[in-house]
Amino acid sequence: MPSHPRSAFLAASVLGAASAFAQTAPAPASSASDARTDEVVTIQEFQVNADNQRDTWFATQAMSGTRTAQPLIESPYQVQVITHEFLEDFKLLALGEQMSYFSGYQSDSNLSDAAINFTAAAATFRGFGVTIIRDGFRRTPPPQIGNIYQMEVIKGPISTLYGAAQPGGLINYVSKRPSTRPEYKLSFSAGSYGYLLGSLNASGPLYKDKVFYLLGVEHYYRRSNYQYVYSRNGDYTLTLLWKPTTRTSVSVQAQAQRLIGARAAAMPLLVAGTTRPATNPLAWTGGITVGLYWPLVRSGFSPFGPNERYHRDYDGVNVLVEHAYNETWKQRFSYQWFDKDFSLNYRTTSNLSAETLRFTNIFPRSRVQHYYAPQAFQTDLLGSVTVAGLKHTLLFTGDYSQENLRDFIIRYPAAVENALPTSIRYSDPANPDWSPLDYSRTALSRRTSETMENYELAGFSLSDRVSILQNRLLLMGNLRYDYSRQSTDSNPNAVAYVGGKDEAVTYSAGVNWRIQGDALVAFANHSTSFNTNVTADAGTGEIIPNERGAGTELGLKSLALQQRLGLSTSLFEIEKKNIGQSNPDYREGNGQAQFLGSGVERVRGVDGDVNFKVTPRFTLIGSAAYLDARVVKSSSAALTGTRKITIPRTTGSIAVRYNFIGSLKGVSTGASLRYTGSFVRANGTATRRYETSAPVQLYSAYVKYTWRRGGTSQTLAVNGNNLFDKLYVGPGLGLALGRQINFSYTLAFR
Repeated sequence: MPSHPRSAFLAASVLGAASAFAQTAPAPASSASDARTDEVVTIQEFQVNADNQRDTWFATQAMSGTRTAQPLIESPYQVQVITHEFLEDFKLLALGEQMSYFSGYQSDSNLSDAAINFTAAAATFRGFGVTIIRDGFRRTPPPQIGNIYQMEVIKGPISTLYGAAQPGGLINYVSKRPSTRPEYKLSFSAGSYGYLLGSLNASGPLYKDKVFYLLGVEHYYRRSNYQYVYSRNGDYTLTLLWKPTTRTSVSVQAQAQRLIGARAAAMPLLVAGTTRPATNPLAWTGGITVGLYWPLVRSGFSPFGPNERYHRDYDGVNVLVEHAYNETWKQRFSYQWFDKDFSLNYRTTSNLSAETLRFTNIFPRSRVQHYYAPQAFQTDLLGSVTVAGLKHTLLFTGDYSQENLRDFIIRYPAAVENALPTSIRYSDPANPDWSPLDYSRTALSRRTSETMENYELAGFSLSDRVSILQNRLLLMGNLRYDYSRQSTDSNPNAVAYVGGKDEAVTYSAGVNWRIQGDALVAFANHSTSFNTNVTADAGTGEIIPNERGAGTELGLKSLALQQRLGLSTSLFEIEKKNIGQSNPDYREGNGQAQFLGSGVERVRGVDGDVNFKVTPRFTLIGSAAYLDARVVKSSSAALTGTRKITIPRTTGSIAVRYNFIGSLKGVSTGASLRYTGSFVRANGTATRRYETSAPVQLYSAYVKYTWRRGGTSQTLAVNGNNLFDKLYVGPGLGLALGRQINFSYTLAFR
C-alpha cells in the first residue's frame, strides 16, 4: 500500500475515469424526464426510485446490496427495506423504533433522544455490532423522517462493499433528492411525554430544469420515563442540485443539528454481601452484583439528577457529483466534511448496596468530545464489458477517510471531592441530595481521563456481476483491499500515542438461481469482513486488534402472485475474531474494564421476512429471526462456551394496514406487534450473578384520515406506541418509554 493513501485514492479515481473515456465514444445519457419519479434523476443505476413499487410499504430496489440500485429479488444477499411511508404511518422517530421491524435487530430502549440509538452503542444485528451509514457515509446524525427515502439493511459480513462494516450487517439511510416539481409539506405533532414536533419540507426547481432544491426544518421536544430527562432538537437541512447537462449533476447538502437536554444514566444494579468499614458505615466495597434494582426502575429514578445537561452540535456538508461518460460507463464522486461537538455535565453513578441502599463515590464530572478535521471521499465507477459473449457488469470503488477525536473527562481536585457532603458522595436514592454543583472549567480542573484518536482509512474494490443460462443464474463476486492507520493516546497526563497500521484483503461471492423465474429463487453467499477501526477499552486503554469476520448464508426468495407476495428466508453462520466481550457492569468513569476479555464469537441462525398485498386495500409485512450466539473462545476462560450477552434468541414483528373505500374513503388504519425474546444480561462469575431479561411485546396502532382538494392534501392522525404500557429495560440498561399517544396534522400541496 502506498504511504499516502489519499494520493492513491485520487489516482485510482482519475485512472478509473480515464479508462471509462477510453471504452466507447460519448453518447447522450438518459434524461430525467424519462423517469416517472418526481425526484431529479441523473443516473438511474445510482438512485432507487418508486416507479415500480407494488405498495407504498414495499420497496423493489435497494442501494446497499451492490452500492448501485438493484432489484431485491436479484441480490444474492438478504436485503430488507423500510419505506418513507411506513415510517410516516407509525411516526417512528428514533433508530431503535425504526429498526425493531427488522428481524435479528436489538438495540437499547426507546429513549427521549432519537439520536442516542443512532450511535448504535448498544445496537446489534444478527448478534454483532451494527454499522450505520447515511448515503454511504458514517458519522452522520439521524435524518429527519421527511428527508428519508427509505431505510435499507443488508445482512451478513459485507465489508467488501463498504470497508468499515460489521459481520452482522449494515444499515443504510437513503436520503431524498430534490424534486422536479414544487412540493411543500407542513406537519405538527403533539402527545405523551410532552412530545412536540414541527417540521417543514419544501422541494422543487429554482431555475428551469437546471437548479433544484430540497429544504427540511424540524424541531422536536420529548421527555422520558426517567425523572428530569428530556431532549430538545433542531435539525436544518438544505440540498441544492445543479444539472448542467442531462448526464451530469452536482449536489451539495448542508446540515446543522442542535441537540440539548438531560440524558439519563443506566439503571442501577443491586450488589449483595457488601462490606463497610467501621470508620465510614456509608462507604461500601465488594459483594456480588445481583441484577437490576426494580424499585428504582419503577420509579424512573435518574442517578444523574435534575442538574445534568448535555448538548451535541453537528455541522456537515456532503457533495455528490454524478456523470455519465456514455451509456456504458458512469461515475459518481462523493465528499463529506463535518464538525461534531459533544459535552455532558453529570454526576458519576454506581451500583447500589443491598446492605446500605446507598450509592458510593458519587462525584461531579464533565465529559467533552470533539471530532476535528474529519473528511471522507468515495467514488464508484460503473460499467460493463462483454467477454466470450457474456456481459459483465463491473463496479470499481474507492474510499478514503480521516478523522481525529479528542475525548476527555475533567473533575474536581481530590481534596475538593473528599470534602463534598456525604449526602452527595454516598447518595440515598430514597432521599437524594440534588444540591447544584459547580461545573465550570475553573472548578473541574483535574483531567483524569483523556483519549485522542487519529484514523486514516483507505480502501479499493472491484465487483463483477454476470448472468448466464438465459439469466437464470446470476453470479456476483467482490474483492476489496483496506488499509488502516491509527494512533491512540489514553494518557491524560502526557502525550503518549500508541498505534500502528493494518491491512486486509476481503472478498465476497454470491449466486442467485432462478428455479421458477422470480417465483422461486435460491441464493447463497460467502463473505469476509475487516473492521478498519481498532477497539480501545475505554476503562483500561488496552488496544484490541482489528476485528475480522466471515460468514456463509443459504436461502430462498420469492416474488409471486403477480408480485403481490414477496418473501425471503435464509440459514447463516457468522464468526468474528478479535472481538471484545463486553463487561455488563461497566459504566463510563467507574474504573472497571469495558471488556472482560477478547476472542472469537459465532452466531448461527435463521431469519426471514415477508410482505403481502393480500387485497388492493389490505397490506401485511412481517419478519422473524432465531439466533444462537456463542462465545467460542476468550482470553477470559470463564466466558468460553457461554451465550453472548444482550443477544435475544428470537425476535419478530408483524404490521398490517387497511385502506377504506366508499363512505370511509381516505381513512387508513394499521397495527403492529414487535417481539424481543429473553436475552442474557450477564453471565455468572465470582462477582456477578447470572441474569436474564424478560421477553418484551410492544403493540402499536394508528388511524389517519386524508382528504384532498386539487393539489392540496390534509391528514389528521392519531398514533399509539407501547399501547399496553410495558415497563422494560433495554440491553444498555436504559429505561424505555411507556405508553405514547400522539396526534398529528399534515398539510401538503404541489
